[in-house]
Amino acid sequence: MELSQIILIVIAVLLGISVLRKALILRRATPIDPNSVEWIDATKKAKATLSIAKSLFEEKPGSVLVKFPVTNSLGDQEHIWGELLELTEDSFTATMENSLVEGGPDDDPPFTMPINVFEDWLVFQSDGSIRGGFTIQAEIAMARAEGKRPAGQAAEFEGKFVDA
Repeated sequence: MELSQIILIVIAVLLGISVLRKALILRRATPIDPNSVEWIDATKKAKATLSIAKSLFEEKPGSVLVKFPVTNSLGDQEHIWGELLELTEDSFTATMENSLVEGGPDDDPPFTMPINVFEDWLVFQSDGSIRGGFTIQAEIAMARAEGKRPAGQAAEFEGKFVDA
C-alpha cells in the first residue's frame, strides 16, 4: 500500500470519527431554531422569572445553571449551559458545563456576558423537581407535538419541571 493511500484512509477515518462525534452530541439535545416562536417564548419566560433564579443563587451559590450563546472556534453560535458564578443587574459570569457541537469555544471560560444574552436558567431541587429550564420544556413540547420522544437528557427531565 502506498503512502498516499494510507494518508487517504487516515483522513477518511478521522472524518468519520468527527461526523460520529457530532451525531452523538446532537442526539443529546433537539436543536431549536433561536428564531422560532417556541424558543422566543421560552426565553421570555426565563427572563421574566430571572428574579427566582437570583433568589435561588443567593440562597445556594453553585446551584443555578444558565443558558447563553457562545461563538465556537468555527465562528458559529451555539447555546450552552454553565454554572452561574456571579449575577449583577448588567451581566453574569458562568462556567461551561456542556460540550459544543463543533469546535471549541472562541474564548476561555468562565464567560462574563451582558445580561441581555441570558436565555434560560435551571435548578435541580433536592426533591428531584426542576426549577426553570424553559428552553428544555420547549424542546420536550416540540418533540411530543411531532410524536417523538424527547432526545437525551430532556427525556429524563420530562415531568419534573415546577415552573411552566
